[in-house]
Amino acid sequence: MQAVVLCGGRGVRLRPLTNSMPKVMVPVAGRPIVDYVVEKLEALGLDIVLVVGYLREAVMEHFGPRVKYCFQDRPLGTAHALLTAEPLVSSERFLVVNGDLFFTDPLSWALEEDPVVMCVYPVKDASHYGVVEVVDGRVVDVAEKSKEGPGLVNAGIYLFDRRVFDAAKGVSLSPRGEYELTDAVRELIKSGVAVKARVLEGYWRDVGRLEDLREVEQYVRSGESIKAGASTPREGALA
Repeated sequence: MQAVVLCGGRGVRLRPLTNSMPKVMVPVAGRPIVDYVVEKLEALGLDIVLVVGYLREAVMEHFGPRVKYCFQDRPLGTAHALLTAEPLVSSERFLVVNGDLFFTDPLSWALEEDPVVMCVYPVKDASHYGVVEVVDGRVVDVAEKSKEGPGLVNAGIYLFDRRVFDAAKGVSLSPRGEYELTDAVRELIKSGVAVKARVLEGYWRDVGRLEDLREVEQYVRSGESIKAGASTPREGALA
């Protein structure tokens, strides 16, 4: 089984840190944020493919031959990034994980689960995230951004099978000029594929803004366990 980690983002909202490094290499407690993702995937024994783009040399120098690489030469979105990895994905089932996440769930469920699965996380303010509509444990729709208020958000962790590649090839440019992986999920749903929603049970943050980075840094340095398999209170959980 394989895992594809999307590492091509520029991290505009993390400037000035990302003026000299890719988003996934921004350090948390002295380690690149993507280190924590790769560590969990290695613990599962998965063959890992990193999709790299902006300042890719920093990522490749850090990981060396531990992983495989494919190159996203233009920042055309997450669905486009996944398609660049298609030639290197040989397993029928595979995880896809955004490289700029910090989470404590070990993802061991993915070894036995049937695709397709989209991980979600409950937050009190969903306005900065893609919000997922779930009915009876299944994803029925995904919005790129939401209004203020509580909701289940896209956690950026998926279990797919190879049908996702055809779905990704069928998406159109989004209003922000990118091919979105969430649109590929919508295409799967439209074609009749059941997409399960799995709620993450531990701590989770999308490190997309400086305030997110500060929060995760504080969390790690507070002495909370960050080992694979740890379960911690969901600070963003719905009341």
